[in-house]
Amino acid sequence: MSEQVRLVAVIALACSALENWRRRVPDVARLRMGWKQLSVKFSSARGTLLELGVLVLAAVWMSAPILNFDSRLVSAGADYLMTIQFHHVWSRWSECGACFFWNGGLNGGSPAFADLFPSSLHPLVIFTTMGWGVLNGSKLALVGIFFMAGLAQWWLARVMGLGWLARLWGGLLAIVAGNIVGRMQMGWFGVALATASAALVFPPLVQVAGSASRRAAILLGIVFACALVAGQGYIQFGLLLVLPLTLVLLPWGEPNFWLVVRRYTLAGGLAFLLSAPLLLPFLMNASQMTKAADVNLGGIQSFTFIPLSFVVNNARFYGTEILGMIRFPALYTNYIGWLAALLALVGVRMARPGQETRVMLFLLLTAMAAILAASLEPRQFLIHLFPKSGFDYQIMSLRSSPVIAGLAVLPIVGLATLGVDRLYARLNIHLQLAFQGTRALRALTLPLNWLLVPILLWGVWNVTQVTRGWLYPATLLPTVARVIDALKTPTLEWANFPWGEPAYLEAAMAKGLKISSYPFAWGWKDRPAPEPLVAAENKWTPENMTASGMVPNEDAVKMYRASSEREYARVLLDSGDTAICAARGAAGDIDVHCEMTRAGTLTVKENNWPGWGAAVDGKFAALGSGQWLNVALPAGAHDIQLRYRPWEGILGFILFGLGCVMCVYLWRQADLTNDGAPVPPSRAAVLERIPVWSKVKDPLGFRKPQGSVP
Repeated sequence: MSEQVRLVAVIALACSALENWRRRVPDVARLRMGWKQLSVKFSSARGTLLELGVLVLAAVWMSAPILNFDSRLVSAGADYLMTIQFHHVWSRWSECGACFFWNGGLNGGSPAFADLFPSSLHPLVIFTTMGWGVLNGSKLALVGIFFMAGLAQWWLARVMGLGWLARLWGGLLAIVAGNIVGRMQMGWFGVALATASAALVFPPLVQVAGSASRRAAILLGIVFACALVAGQGYIQFGLLLVLPLTLVLLPWGEPNFWLVVRRYTLAGGLAFLLSAPLLLPFLMNASQMTKAADVNLGGIQSFTFIPLSFVVNNARFYGTEILGMIRFPALYTNYIGWLAALLALVGVRMARPGQETRVMLFLLLTAMAAILAASLEPRQFLIHLFPKSGFDYQIMSLRSSPVIAGLAVLPIVGLATLGVDRLYARLNIHLQLAFQGTRALRALTLPLNWLLVPILLWGVWNVTQVTRGWLYPATLLPTVARVIDALKTPTLEWANFPWGEPAYLEAAMAKGLKISSYPFAWGWKDRPAPEPLVAAENKWTPENMTASGMVPNEDAVKMYRASSEREYARVLLDSGDTAICAARGAAGDIDVHCEMTRAGTLTVKENNWPGWGAAVDGKFAALGSGQWLNVALPAGAHDIQLRYRPWEGILGFILFGLGCVMCVYLWRQADLTNDGAPVPPSRAAVLERIPVWSKVKDPLGFRKPQGSVP
């Protein structure tokens, strides 16, 4: 009986479900209609998706030499591991959350986000590091960098209303250009990322001037913030120098002038909010930063020599000491080839009057300004104008400024894409070749403009042959892992690997070691590095240390140890004696346990910085002054908690969250003019809907073919 009841219940439920489905037939119809509309939209965007897909494939191909998930395989650039080791800030975030505000692994420790050099806050770095770790994540990030460079060039051509051939060729050329891949000759991940991020600023910058669109302004704010946090500082400095040229783009005397100005102001405000996690700590600590200078201005070329780096196709040229260069090719590689340079001249000559001419002038002046900012003459002038003023030292400290010339690639290629588009339209002439078949006369129609395609492909391939050799892999030697394992200490003592060798740096940060002294070109004033308790060295005997054996399984690297007074946490008792304390923790979270027979002062070998706080046995305790963290302790056993929580860092992330909310809110608002009417589409957007061949009618006086040859 129970089985029959169950069967009846199942049948009843099935009938009820069928009836509910029947009643919802209109909903199903609406769902089908929505799916049909989505399919139509997808069909209209297929061309765009196809073009972007080609750029993705090109980016993957360009980074293929190091696109291997073997953690022992890295880019061969000498500084590669040094630049990506800063990404371990997100490893610290995974371990201890808010402790990541402090970089406690290098040179006594410093605020993690007060330095312009790391690329840690860039969204691409965050995403790839959190998903695949520092080493493999940086390889995937390199794919993203190449794609960003191509996307920026493609996007600019789209905003200018250019056709598919110009867009796609410009994007491919930007991916293989020397200003991105050439930086990897030295492993300068941050310079490549900053250059690609800065390139993304220009398309919405032009689009806002042409359309006064709020959404374009939001995109401008987002990409500008990404450029600011991309790392290195040189590219950002160059970008800020060329941004005043935006005045050329403004629609002076037109009704929407002030609307465009407000849109640029909105973009600047959003960029500040979104980059606040870097800008606020940097502004609070910039006065404490110091940087090495070159009083001879070595390696900085004259303005007249820099353009050669865009057209010389001999890779060995960039490693010679001629024309003011030094033997670091990564400083000078901007190769795009003579074809792009000639097409840029065509674009300058054939720009249409009005907004397109303004865009052309903006791109031309931007390219010239970027080259001028990287050149020798402005520095010599400023040093002569402000001798011995302190400002001259700041000018001399810009030692790697030749990389700023890489910002000229996007505007030059942008002008070249304009030239491609115009030539493609001018050559839209069909030749008909008639020949006698077996039964009748046949005709073959040949469009002349398609002759551009193989020439353009050759131009991209020619650039690839020069630039792709600057990105190649190297294998980490087993010595690295053995030395890092040998340097592990029971608590948080400072240690040193062989001095100045960057191959050890990333592995040391991955293991959570505290490296006492690494020779960066910048640092913090009046903060000498802590002395190491243990060290591994293969060149000389470290000062005031004695040999303690060899690194296991290594015959060339010796281990050294200091005798005393280099412990990480140490108490000086009132009696003059000392007591060693046990310390543990990571980054900005340090816990110390001390047992003392008398009162004394605990000193922790971590740089004392505004933002540190202390608690003794759960109660607030005041920190003393001096370079190192120190706190007074009474006699007995105590647990001390040291935490770094800077107000500017916390406020920076709060402002970042506010910026994200504002972007979402403003994106959903309609674009309105000063009179409350919808913003009309930009000229570029209108031109984009017009086929390239229809923009110029019979330019050379030939009539387009009608029908076929009889």
